[in-house]
Amino acid sequence: MGSQMRPEKVWTPEAVLDENQMLDSFFGPLSDLPLGIIVIDRRNNVRFFNAMAGYFLGIQPSLALGKPINETMQDLKITEVLSTGVPHFDRRKLINGRLLKCSLAPIEMGGQIIFAAEFMQDDTEKISLETQLAELRTKYEMLDMLL
Repeated sequence: MGSQMRPEKVWTPEAVLDENQMLDSFFGPLSDLPLGIIVIDRRNNVRFFNAMAGYFLGIQPSLALGKPINETMQDLKITEVLSTGVPHFDRRKLINGRLLKCSLAPIEMGGQIIFAAEFMQDDTEKISLETQLAELRTKYEMLDMLL
């Protein structure tokens, strides 16, 4: 059996408008979560960049929108996810003194990857508390052995 080829999608102004509406309707309500969200399109341009992502990266979201992602970020795993379609989960990155847990995923429409998204969660305080707890356990165990 021969492989079937999918017809290439023709990107009309209406299709681009549909993409914009999809981004706004899907990611818009997530804007206020304490989660950084960045979405890039097939051309590696930033299409969605919420305030929390701006806070984490030290960038005004409005200055990142529409620009190539490589002008916004150093770590470009998001472009790899866009080209391969392989998601990455729970990657840890140290950015601007904050330990971020990042997950990246492709977004498909009509069987084609049209976007890639990165979700960033600040784990700085969680890791700090875990470290403090581990230190307290060690001190407790030492005291317990002495008594």
